[in-house]
Amino acid sequence: MTRARGLLWVCVVAFAGGFALLGVLRQRAFATGRFDLGNMTQAVWSTAHGRFLETTDLSGEQISRLGAHFDPILAAFAPLWWLWPDPSLLVVAQAVAVALGAPAAFKLARRHLDSEAAGVAFAVAYLAYPPVQWLVVNEFHPVALAAPLLLWGFWFLEDDRLVAFAAVAGVACLTKEHVGLVVAAIGLWHWLAHDRRRDGLAIAAVGTVVR
Repeated sequence: MTRARGLLWVCVVAFAGGFALLGVLRQRAFATGRFDLGNMTQAVWSTAHGRFLETTDLSGEQISRLGAHFDPILAAFAPLWWLWPDPSLLVVAQAVAVALGAPAAFKLARRHLDSEAAGVAFAVAYLAYPPVQWLVVNEFHPVALAAPLLLWGFWFLEDDRLVAFAAVAGVACLTKEHVGLVVAAIGLWHWLAHDRRRDGLAIAAVGTVVR
């Protein structure tokens, strides 16, 4: 492993560990609330107990989480809940997932700038970007998982790996209803940047339909 890659993974681990710890401490200090860690936790708890994404609305009625937002990726946390039944599971998973977008930023920058140092710089810029850090500080939101997924999606398209792109883009679309439009925009970018008209338009069409 080169020194640059070693530094990259030090930054990834530091970000994931630091923000995971911060999230756990905030939860234990009762500094989190119903919106949105509370209702996300309830949706995961309900799914783990056989009631798919069931939550309680403001009037006290039991409703499907999907009636408010399309984020069925929450159901994927149910098996983890059986192992660690604690709201901290969500904030820790969020911190780790967002941190794993940094290697994609590294790969993209290294390819375009032909420099591992530049790759590390862009990865650190991603991790240090205040909105990215706010994603992992402000409770828990499934859409935060779209950030690293779509970064990897860009990398897979750059590498002309359409199946891998479809996999990560498909999962990203499960994080919130508007992510499909972002995927559609990525398809148009792929067409214009790489002269992949057919593939780009197909991605744009699927992203729009998913939306």
